[in-house]
Amino acid sequence: MNTVMVPSSVPQGMAVLVQLLTAYLALRLSRLTGLKTAWLVISGACGIMTLRLFHHLWGLLAAGASSPPLFDATMALVISLLILLGVAGITSRFQTVADSEKNLRRTGNILTYQVMAGPAQLSTAGEHPEVA
Repeated sequence: MNTVMVPSSVPQGMAVLVQLLTAYLALRLSRLTGLKTAWLVISGACGIMTLRLFHHLWGLLAAGASSPPLFDATMALVISLLILLGVAGITSRFQTVADSEKNLRRTGNILTYQVMAGPAQLSTAGEHPEVA
C-alpha cells in the first residue's frame, strides 16, 4: 500500500462504520415508529451504501485498486455523518415518545387500581369509624 492510498482509505473506512450504525438506527426506528416499510427502505439503502463503500475499500487495500481522490472519500464520510446525525436525532425523539407512552400507561394502570380500590376502602372506613 502506498502513502497515497492511506489518506483516502481512512475516511472510507469511517464512512463504512457510520453507514452500518445508520442502518442499525433505521432498523430501530422501524420498530419504534411502526412505519416499518419506510425505515426498512432507508436501512436497506444504508446497507447497500455500506456494501459499496466496503467493496471499494477492500479493493483499495487488498488489490491496490486506484485510489479515489481524498475529496471524494472525505465527502462520502461527511454525507454518511449527516445521514447518521439525522437518523440519530429522529431516533432519540421517538425513543422519548415511546418512553413517555410507557410512563402514561403505567400511570393509567396505577390510577385504575386506585379507582377500583377506592370504593372498597370507603366501605371499610364506614364500618370502622375512627374516634376523633
